Amino acid sequence: LHDFRKPPTNCPVDWGRLLRLGSDPQWMSWGPRRILGLQCGEKKFLYSITDDAVLAVGHAATANAPVVAPSERLVFLDGRVFDLGLMPRRKLVMANPYEHASLGRSGKGHDVWNAVAFDGDEIGALVSHRLDTGERKIVIGPTTGYPYPPSSTHLSGAAPRAPGWVALGMVGAHTGRTVLDNEIVLANIDTGEVCRVAHARTFAGTTSEGHWGYWSETHAVISPTGTRILFGSDWMNGATVDTYVVDLRTPPR
Repeated sequence: LHDFRKPPTNCPVDWGRLLRLGSDPQWMSWGPRRILGLQCGEKKFLYSITDDAVLAVGHAATANAPVVAPSERLVFLDGRVFDLGLMPRRKLVMANPYEHASLGRSGKGHDVWNAVAFDGDEIGALVSHRLDTGERKIVIGPTTGYPYPPSSTHLSGAAPRAPGWVALGMVGAHTGRTVLDNEIVLANIDTGEVCRVAHARTFAGTTSEGHWGYWSETHAVISPTGTRILFGSDWMNGATVDTYVVDLRTPPR
C-alpha cells in the first residue's frame, strides 16, 4: 500500500482531483520495476510498485496520465515522449494522439506506440511509432494496399512473449463483405505480415444501431504469448454481448 497524500505527490482528497490512471485503460511497464503513470488532476507522476517509490512528478493540463513503455526507459503522454524524469524528449508525428492505441515492443526490442489514424498523412488501421526515434511505419493502410480504416478499430500489442505482433478488432459497416470490415487481424509491425484470422460478427456502432452500441465493439486483446485473441461480440445484434477467443494453433514467429 502507498499513501499518495504525502509528499512528493500530495494528492488532495477532493472529488475533482482523485488519484486515477487517466481517461482510458492504461498500461504499466513490462520490466521488473512495474512502473505505472498516475495523476491527481493536472499533477502527473510515475510510481514503481516494486520499489514502492514515486520516481517523478510533473504537471500537464490533460485528462490523461503518463504511460510507461515496456522497457521502463520512456513515457508516452498525449503524443509526446518523455524520459523517466518526465522530461520531454520528442513529439511523435500524428494528426490525433487520442485515437485508439496500444503500447508495445517490436521484435527488435524497440518501444512502440501502435495506433489507428483516420487523418493526416499517416492514415491506417495500424500505424506503429518508435518512441526512441519517432520513426513511424504504416502496417495496415491505403499505402500498403488496404482500405481506409474501418470505424471502431481497437488495437492490442501487449504480448511480452510475442514482441512485434499486434491484434486488431474492427467493426466498420457490420457486414463482413469487404476486406477488414468486421474482421479480427493479427499483424507484425516488423515484417508487415498481416493475418486475417476471424470475423467478429458484431453489430456495435452507436446506441441507435443496435441493442448495445459501444459495449459490443470488438475490443480485441492479444494474450501475453500471442497464441490467443480475446474479443467481444453481440453476434449481429443479439440479446447479449459475449466474450470469444480466437485460438491460434501455433504462436506467431
